[in-house]
Order: sequence, then C-alpha cells, then structure tokens
Amino acid sequence: MAIGERATTSADREERGERAGSVAAQPGPRPSGRLRGRLLAILTVLAVVFALKLSSSVTVPLTAGVLSAALVWPVVRRLRRRVPEWLAVTAAFFVVLLVLAAFIATVAWSVQAIADDAPKYAPRVQQIRRQLAATAGRFGLQVPDPIAPTDARGGAPGAAGATREQGPSAFNGVAKRAATIAYSALGGLVLALAFAALGLAEASETRRKIARRLAGHGGEGLLEIGERIAAAFRRYFLVKTATSAITGAASGLLALAFGLDFAFLWGLLAFLFEFVPTLGSLLAVVPPSLFALLQFEGWQKPLAVLAAYTVMQIVLGNFVDPKIEGRYMSLSPFAVLLSIVLWAWIWGAPGALLGVPLTVAAVVTCQHFDRTRWIAALLTQARTDGSDDEESSPADRESGDRRD
Repeated sequence: MAIGERATTSADREERGERAGSVAAQPGPRPSGRLRGRLLAILTVLAVVFALKLSSSVTVPLTAGVLSAALVWPVVRRLRRRVPEWLAVTAAFFVVLLVLAAFIATVAWSVQAIADDAPKYAPRVQQIRRQLAATAGRFGLQVPDPIAPTDARGGAPGAAGATREQGPSAFNGVAKRAATIAYSALGGLVLALAFAALGLAEASETRRKIARRLAGHGGEGLLEIGERIAAAFRRYFLVKTATSAITGAASGLLALAFGLDFAFLWGLLAFLFEFVPTLGSLLAVVPPSLFALLQFEGWQKPLAVLAAYTVMQIVLGNFVDPKIEGRYMSLSPFAVLLSIVLWAWIWGAPGALLGVPLTVAAVVTCQHFDRTRWIAALLTQARTDGSDDEESSPADRESGDRRD
C-alpha cells in the first residue's frame, strides 16, 4: 500500500512539473494598451517641452499675442454690435497700443529720473563699498570697485582725476548688455503685437471654420475649451491687476512715509512684481531696501525700510490677496510655484510671467476630459466654502457671472 501511495505521489509530482514547465515556456504578459498610452503621453509631453524651449523666440511672442487677443476680445465683441468688425478690431488694438505706450513712457521717465540723479549717490556707493571691503578684508576677501578702473598692472587708479575721467567707461559693458536686452525685448514685443492683431482679425472666421469643418468631430468641444481658457485668463488678469494695484499703492505710500526718493518707481516695481505669484512679493522688497542704503546714512533707517516692506508684503500676502483671489483662483500654492519654476526654466523671465496663465489653461483642458480630470484635481485646491473646484472653475464662475 505504501509503495502504491509513493507511486501515485511521484506521478502527481511529474504531472505538476510538466504543467509548470509548460507555463514557464509560455511568453510573459505583454504590456497593456493603457500602459503604452501613458508612456507615449509622457514622451509626447517631454518632446513638447523641449520644442517650446528651443523655439522660445517664436513661441513666447505667439503665446503673449494669443493671450492679449483673448484679453481684449470682449471689447471687440461689444463694439461690433454697433460698428463693422474691422473697425471694432482696429479700435481695440489702438487701445492696446495706447496702454502699452503709456506704460513704456512711464518706465522710460522713471529710468531717466534715476539716471539724472545718479551722480548724487556716487559718494554713498563708494562709502558702502569701502565698508564692505573692510569687512571682507578681515576674512581675506576682496570687493571689486564697480566705478573706479584699474591701471594696466591691475592696481588701483593713480589719481582721483583719472578715476573721474575713466569712471564712465566702466559702465560701457553694462550699457551694451542692457541695450541688447532692450532690443531683444522690443523685437519680441513687436512680434507679439502682430500675433495679437492677426488673432483679433481672424478670431470670428476661425471659430466659424472650426464649427463648420469639425462639426460632429469634436469641434464643439474644442470651441468650449477655448472659451473656458480665455474666460479663465481674463479673470486671472483682472484679479492680479487688482491685487497688484493694491500692492503698488501701498509700496508707494510707504516710500513717501519714509521720505524715500522715487516713490512712484517703487510703487510701479511692486505693481509689476506682483504679477509673478509667490516670488514677486519677495522680489518687490529688494529694490527700495537697497536704495535706502544709498539715500540714508547709517543702517538704522534702511533696516527699518526693509522691515516695513517685509511686514507689508506679509500682511497683503496673507490677508488681503487671499480675500480677493480666493473666489476666482483655485490653483494650489504648490502648483503656482511649480508653474513659475517650470516655465521660467523653459522660457526664462517671460515664462515666469506666463506660467500661471498657462497652468490655468492646462487645468481647464484637463477638466474637460474624464481621463485627465485627476490632473486638474491635483493642481487645484479646495475652496473655503467647501465646494469642489473641479465643479466650479474660474471659467465656470465667469460664465455664470455673464449669465447673471
């Protein structure tokens, strides 16, 4: 009986071994179609990112022009109810040019005012440099003189007269670099205006083409996404303009309270820096605080200016801005910072300005499709009233406001 049991057990083992061998001989499971689709999507995103980085000289003005056209499109839509469309587009574009010209003139006036008064602050610059050089010398470090040139042997200038004669030449390199940057920015600005003008002129015809040629093939959905993105960008721009105006006014008034020169310029810089979320409020503290070192003797008043501007930014950033932005902007702080860093890496300084609007556009697009709705949920945050941002996006709220 035992021998029979052992024979049966041996036969069972052989049978199980044959089954295991046949299973091992079979090929492994192939990757699912969903996995291949995700890998393809990741590769596509990486390819698009590097393409945008390489083509920044064209894609940055194109993006700025398209966003500008979306910003002023409601004006064209209202004007064409009373005048021909070409006249409405021309009037809206003329308004854009006037606003831009006023902004450029304001910046040029501020820069000229600083340039005219620059010699007055030169002695203070040298005094601060000597103090820094004395402090650095204790640690064996050297602080270069940005004004006084060196002689052929690399030493200090031989006379004060030579310093005054040759000093302006030390800024030639800085002036050339500034001129190069200004020329590049002007070329990008002209190209962006051209894209905006063409976008406004062809917007209606493009909408009709999409509705007619893509009817039943996703055309309606494409138009809906475009309208939602444009509405979200307009709301974002209006909200940021309001918060930036508050920050700029507070910064200018604070400069007047301390007797700081060029109070209007510091308010203007704070207004512009505020358009860069998170990082802009930190950068806005630096220029007036550094200028306070040039204008005032000692360290007490510059430190007071630094402390006052820091407290102002903390108060506005934690109490005023959230009250205004909370109802209209639903991006999480992590998504805002990530968008600024990512787009700044792709496009530089323009990317830092355009990063949040582009991320808002990506969120609106992801909310439109079931498979990507989870991405929008990760990039947004819950509102204070407990409602879901996914169900009430900025674009939806603007559409509701228009209906009301």
